[in-house]
Formats: sequence, structure tokens, C-alpha cells
Amino acid sequence: THPKADFRPLGSADLPAVQARPAAQVRQSTSGSSREDSDDDELEGDTETIEGLDSVDDKRARRMLSNRESARRSRRRKQAHLNELETQAGQLRAEHSSLLKGLTDVNQKYDESAVNNRILKADIETLRAKVTYYFIRIIQLSIFYIMWLRSS
Repeated sequence: THPKADFRPLGSADLPAVQARPAAQVRQSTSGSSREDSDDDELEGDTETIEGLDSVDDKRARRMLSNRESARRSRRRKQAHLNELETQAGQLRAEHSSLLKGLTDVNQKYDESAVNNRILKADIETLRAKVTYYFIRIIQLSIFYIMWLRSS
């Protein structure tokens, strides 16, 4: 036996040593991101045969592979969720920009309307003053005319 073949982690003295046999190698396929490639590299280092392992090591090996695959799926879901959130953030930024432009346009129209409203109110006051002036002038002329008629 090789000197490292008997190496066992602390606390696992009662477990038999695992010896790899090149008969049935385990390899998972992935889509191709750099993170997933590193997971594949990890799996290549884990090429062990499932045949010939005792039940404890067999369960442990299957659990480790299952955990790795579960973690890989979790990372993929997390990345997909992150991509979705980034897309949504971009859409919300565009919507925000559009709404902000609309708000700026409405504020500008409001300011223009407020100025026009003040001008119209001033015009109304000017017209009221003129109407009052002419009304008083008409009354004065009427009185003057009536007095002229009586004196003639």
C-alpha cells in the first residue's frame, strides 16, 4: 500500500480507507460558465467507482455528489435570479428616466400655466377697473345730461 492510502481525517478512524478503481467513473455535464467549469474540475478529481465501496463509503460518496450537484443547481438559480433582477433594474431605470422626463415636462407646463394665470388675473383686474371707470363716467354723463335737459 501507498503511505497516503491509509490517511484518514480526524474522527474517522473507524471508517475503512477508500480506494479508487477506474472501472465506473462519475462525471457530470454542465452548460459552460466559468464557475460551472470549476465544478467539473472538482468532479474529475472525485472520479471514484461506486462499485466495490462498502455501504458507508458508497452513501458518503453519493451524498457528496448529490450535495455538489445541489450546490451547483443553487448557484445556477441564484445566478438566474440575479440576472432577472439586473434586467428588472434596467427596466425600472428606463421607466424612472421616462417618468422623470414626463414630470419635468408637466412641471414646465404648470409653471407656464401659472404665469399665464397671473397675467389673466391682472388683465381681469385691469378690465374691472376700466368697467368701473366707464360705469362711473356714464353715470356722471347721465346726470350731466339730465341736468342739461332740466335747465333748457
